[in-house]
Amino acid sequence: MMKKLFYLVMLFSCLILAGCGAGKDSAKKPEAPQKERVFTVAGTDVYRRTGPGTNFAPDGFYKPGERVKVLDSSNREWYQVENPDKTKTWIMNWYLAEYVYGQDKSKPELIILPRRVPGEVSFDIMKEGTVFPKEEIQIYKSDSADSGVVGKLMPEKRYRVTEFETKCKINKNEIDINGKKANLLTYLGEGFYAYYLDGVTGRIQTETNKLELDQQPEVWARVKTDSAEGWFNVDENGKKLHRGRSTGVFIPENYPKESIY
Repeated sequence: MMKKLFYLVMLFSCLILAGCGAGKDSAKKPEAPQKERVFTVAGTDVYRRTGPGTNFAPDGFYKPGERVKVLDSSNREWYQVENPDKTKTWIMNWYLAEYVYGQDKSKPELIILPRRVPGEVSFDIMKEGTVFPKEEIQIYKSDSADSGVVGKLMPEKRYRVTEFETKCKINKNEIDINGKKANLLTYLGEGFYAYYLDGVTGRIQTETNKLELDQQPEVWARVKTDSAEGWFNVDENGKKLHRGRSTGVFIPENYPKESIY
């Protein structure tokens, strides 16, 4: 009898504990919904290609601001995308900007500029350059310090830049373009600025370089070491990098080591 009573008490206790546990789980805050990420075309007269390269025949043109869904980004320069009409084609990622939306679907919270802006000298240098650290720099799995460390760059060694991007937050910096207020994103050099207007990212040349941004964009670069490949924030690590006389932190392959300071 005592044994039966003991087992009944134990069973009752377990049921109470299980109920309490279920209550705790139900009281957990729901996870924040993933932010919507959208790729848009940021160039004019951009070809739709039937394959990943200029040797593949074009299949029409994209319009600036046209949204596409990225299906395959394994190629460093060419992405396979699904278009609004559900057709599948290829586009050079130099002409794709990425918009990150929060609750307000009318305007992105963050804009990641194309991997390369055509005609901009400094961006060409980034694409074909190398990094030369003064001090050790950690590199991350993706363009975020929350993605986890995958390796490090060692002092006084050269590392090849395989990709880069500029992450801009929408702020109060405005410029008038044809009577409309556009948001300035970042200075591109040589008098050019990137801007956001009516769902489209573009570039405009001004007569002055004195326009200031409320919030500076983040420049991230992907670099390759002997054992890993990862990203680092260029601006946060600026003091840890040697600088070339005319090329900033990105040093072309043929730049003489003696000229770096």
